[in-house]
Amino acid sequence: LANNDLRNLLNSTQIPTIFLDNNLIIKRFTDQIATIFNLISTDVGRPITDIVSRLQYDRLAQDVRTVLETLTFQEQQVRTADGRWFTMRIMPYRTMENRIEGTVITFIDITQLKEMETLQKEKEHLRLLTTVVKDASDAFVLQDLEGKILAWNRGAERLYGWSEEEALGQSIFLIIPEAQREEYVQQLELLRKGETLGPVKSERQTRQGTVVAVTSSATSLTYADGQTIAIAVIDRVA
Repeated sequence: LANNDLRNLLNSTQIPTIFLDNNLIIKRFTDQIATIFNLISTDVGRPITDIVSRLQYDRLAQDVRTVLETLTFQEQQVRTADGRWFTMRIMPYRTMENRIEGTVITFIDITQLKEMETLQKEKEHLRLLTTVVKDASDAFVLQDLEGKILAWNRGAERLYGWSEEEALGQSIFLIIPEAQREEYVQQLELLRKGETLGPVKSERQTRQGTVVAVTSSATSLTYADGQTIAIAVIDRVA
């Protein structure tokens, strides 16, 4: 009865948890641990080192041994192969007699927090870039991967006629003539893949409907891992 109560209590926390003895042998685990380790009930009694893990982290066994030696908990942020993030905490397992008989490992899902951190870094990166080119004489337009305008400098205001307030949030097609749009969509697809285009001669349209010839350069803005986050376009009157 006590075992059943303990199992139900642990599973009700919805926290992936695994208990190991002093030899890294699996003693018990919660159902949620299946999101991280390929564990089934018959794996109780096997070493954790024999179990296939989805973690992109190869120091788990080493960290567990360190906790057993120092009796000090360890905490790491770890990632799984499917892109989820967890705070992994390894703690000594103490009995009622205050003996250490292994470790308890818990995994707290922090995927949403990581996504928010990434978004904040992205916004700060784009804000700094926009500040640098704000007063440039050439038209600078920053757009997201779907073509929505994120930044619009004074050069763009002078060339195209729309104020920054009016342009932000609009589609990039605001300045792309109808005849150029199919070609621009093709270019946008290449830019999403991280390529750089230009300088090339092209045409843009102003608020008054006038079509102007420009020399246009476009580049993808990426993180260190190659992920494209936005596209920067610089237009100059040809």
